[in-house]
Amino acid sequence: MKRALSVILIVFGGVACSIFHSKVHPYPTGVVFPLVQAENLHIDGRVIRSLVRVAGRVYFSTDKGFVYCLDGATRKLVWTYKAEAGLGCPPAVGERSAAVWDSDNVVHGITLDGNPLWKAQLAEPIASEICAAKDRFYLGTRAGWLYALNAATGEVVWSFETSGAVEAGCVTWLDEIILGTTDGKLYFLSLQGKLLKKLEAGSAIRVTPLVDRSRLYYGTEDGRYNCLDIPSYSRKWRMRTDGRVLSPAIADSKRVYFAASNTVLYALDKSDGDIDWWAILPSRSEFRPELAGEKILATCSSPVILCLNRKRGEQAGRYESGQEIRSNPVWAAPEIFVAEYDSATAKGGLTDLRKAVKVDLGVAPGPPGAVGTEVTLTAAAAGFFEPKYEFFTRLDGQTVVLQKESLKNSCSWFPDKIAEFSLGVRVKDARENKETEITYKVAK
Repeated sequence: MKRALSVILIVFGGVACSIFHSKVHPYPTGVVFPLVQAENLHIDGRVIRSLVRVAGRVYFSTDKGFVYCLDGATRKLVWTYKAEAGLGCPPAVGERSAAVWDSDNVVHGITLDGNPLWKAQLAEPIASEICAAKDRFYLGTRAGWLYALNAATGEVVWSFETSGAVEAGCVTWLDEIILGTTDGKLYFLSLQGKLLKKLEAGSAIRVTPLVDRSRLYYGTEDGRYNCLDIPSYSRKWRMRTDGRVLSPAIADSKRVYFAASNTVLYALDKSDGDIDWWAILPSRSEFRPELAGEKILATCSSPVILCLNRKRGEQAGRYESGQEIRSNPVWAAPEIFVAEYDSATAKGGLTDLRKAVKVDLGVAPGPPGAVGTEVTLTAAAAGFFEPKYEFFTRLDGQTVVLQKESLKNSCSWFPDKIAEFSLGVRVKDARENKETEITYKVAK
């Protein structure tokens, strides 16, 4: 009986330890607020809509004719390319080259080292972004043509005529090219430019659709958002928003996210199109949102970056710049890149933001203190996760620890002599470590 009781107690003890053992929380992923500006790269002109991140580099173009390539890790400028006229689209980055088009309807092919590769002149005004896929660049015109250019030479491989302007960029899925136009049609083409299927979209498509696995997500001019199964060419669902879709969409495993003209960021359930949550933006946004770990970042033509929880849409952070933001945010962990523009000075910049890691130390009562009178030290830390605090004093080169590492952010100190002390705190978590000191005079 005693042996059985011992076994029961041991088992219960193990279960109890499991139950009452404090849970270890994983270090947060994604962006952490508050943010602070780390660096700012001056750029010539206003960024055209998007920052494009490919293989650790960030590419962007401006209305002054410049294409920039930045190393995302070192934040150093890799190269700059200058066109003869202002550019009209973000760079499209392929396997071996990049391409942009300018206001003279000239398409520029650029090596990934930033050197000129070729130029192609089109007869009619270009209207869409450029899509890079395998060894082709695809772009559309206001006259309703989709052109496929050889990425190595710039030669027109084929062209396809639609009955509406091609303002949205095309997308690809396996060996198909998918194109939405202002005539309210979806065109499915082979890689050779042959029509495979044409569907009614319901209204004009002006924003580049999203391909996610075998699904196509797209918004139409009449304020509807659609999900299409590509292999069967069948619609899975359609939902109505209270505004026109303005931004390209992004998706995670459960939701698709986009901004509409009613200044709302929508998060739709991918399975049925129901609204999981929505959030009001400071103004209209044509910029693609950005996934950053468990959060989502959103910008609009304002000085504000919003950070929202991906599951519930609750605000998880907010950063206010002194200038208008002119691009999507790019999450290059652990930093964020955004383009800014000062209309008063007509100067642009690419800003690098990172989490602010700081520690402030306060004392009460304030100096001068008195011998034997209690002084309370309180630390305020930002940028840490489950931080630990160690408080100390220094005098004549000697350090005395008042409180060893603890989750408690305050401690008491009773000065024992008249002197000018240094009071300090060290704050650390699994990744960060910072300390600060202040001078405290004991006068009586």
